[in-house]
Amino acid sequence: MVRKSFKEVMKDDVNNTFMNVDEFADMHTVDGKEIPVLVDDNEIIEREKKMKSNMDGVYVKQKLIYVKADDFTTARHRSADRL
Repeated sequence: MVRKSFKEVMKDDVNNTFMNVDEFADMHTVDGKEIPVLVDDNEIIEREKKMKSNMDGVYVKQKLIYVKADDFTTARHRSADRL
């Protein structure tokens, strides 16, 4: 039996668990392409808490998303081709 490297195990986890639409991810359109996206609401809340100390009256909406690098790179190249 051939043992997988740590990077191979992580890549399998990303593809088969985290970016699996039956588990964690949802389909969203990014630069005109439907791809699995994981929206992280918890981390963005923590980041906003740190930033809000001097931002009275200023409202900013942010979303933190995770996508597979291969999916995002393809979407970004397609977007750049349209320019």
